[in-house]
Amino acid sequence: MNRPATRLLKIVVIISSVAGLALSAPASAKDVTMQDVVRAADAEDFKAAYQQLENLANRGNAQAEGFLAYVLSIGEWHVPIDKARAENLLRSAADKGDAYANLELYLMNEPEANIHPGDVFVQSNDYLGNLETAADAGNAPAQVLLAFKLRNEKKFNEAYLWFQKAASKEALIAKGMKVFIEDFEHHPPTQNIKRLLDLSTAGFPNINASLAFFYRNGRGMQHSPDLALSYITVANIFSNSQLNAKVHQYETGLSEKDRQKATERAREWVFRWAKGPNTYLSVGAKWCESEGFWNTPCLVNALLDHEACVTPFFGYGFNKPTAFPGYSKCRYKESMFPIIQPTF
Repeated sequence: MNRPATRLLKIVVIISSVAGLALSAPASAKDVTMQDVVRAADAEDFKAAYQQLENLANRGNAQAEGFLAYVLSIGEWHVPIDKARAENLLRSAADKGDAYANLELYLMNEPEANIHPGDVFVQSNDYLGNLETAADAGNAPAQVLLAFKLRNEKKFNEAYLWFQKAASKEALIAKGMKVFIEDFEHHPPTQNIKRLLDLSTAGFPNINASLAFFYRNGRGMQHSPDLALSYITVANIFSNSQLNAKVHQYETGLSEKDRQKATERAREWVFRWAKGPNTYLSVGAKWCESEGFWNTPCLVNALLDHEACVTPFFGYGFNKPTAFPGYSKCRYKESMFPIIQPTF
């Protein structure tokens, strides 16, 4: 399904299989569940995943209808595209309150949606209601989009609550925003420096810019101009050079040697965090490495692109992107998640 053209309003979601046979434990048609579909997809048995998904959708399971609409709309799992059926399934799933289907209707109908002739499209007269339905039903990407929307409307408390909910589902961008709001924006700010340090590896500009501010002013940690420069450099890297002026400001008073050391440290951090087994950034960076894009531009967008391209996984329990051949196609597209604009 086509996504909105703007970077602020885009997102996606997905599943997998067995060849007309069964999984390790055969199940009768009426016993098949979405968990069976997930297990098959994770095992890359796409034929079985599709057959089980079909079985569930034919029985009127709203979640299966919504996901089958996705599969048929892009030809996931090498299934032939069936636009008409995908639209019917999406409409049915949305009417039944399915979170993914309602999110799709919002993305298709919001003012900046970029729908082309031939795209799967279901008209909605209440696209904002669709977004709220998806968020209420627990869809993390919908919760994040709603949170940013409310934040743009200056409804900060409501936005914070939705970031909280999405963060509890491990939505990384929501985690970053939650910590930033709690530890920097709240008055008085809690300034829980450890939480900021723990999240610094995610690459969110606000987190690293906040740490730079604290190190530069000795707030909550030892005064360290060179570490401050390293953190503001990282923030600049992950905000696509929007903080160049701030970097120059933080360089003031440092020797050329210290500046170079701080800059090299910042770049070393980025690649080390991307290689680390348990950092936020490394989750998305695995794709950069596997595709031969081990460079700063890929790493800068790695986390945001990854989170956008696995939104189909949310609510289904898929364990790996390889469950969806469409994942790599998605990664080649422009970044699809909202960018956190730095405060500093």
